[in-house]
Amino acid sequence: MGARLPVLSAPQLIKLLARAGFIPVAQRGSHIKIEGVRAGQRRFTTLPMHGSEDLPAGIIKAVLADLGISREELLQWIGSRRGKH
Repeated sequence: MGARLPVLSAPQLIKLLARAGFIPVAQRGSHIKIEGVRAGQRRFTTLPMHGSEDLPAGIIKAVLADLGISREELLQWIGSRRGKH
């Protein structure tokens, strides 16, 4: 088992997902549809956007699974983001 998932809000997660080429393509109410291509496959997920509230770990796990992104990749992106000021 790897490191714990970080606490992230929807806007923070969207910025991180942009590094992998995933972009918001639609919004209906408080939910945003995110799409992109990963390993030659079109992938998408829906992300709840309730202001700057933190997302539950289960939602973050589900989003990563939907998009084919590993926990380690996400942690790597967060680490490299902290290095840039």
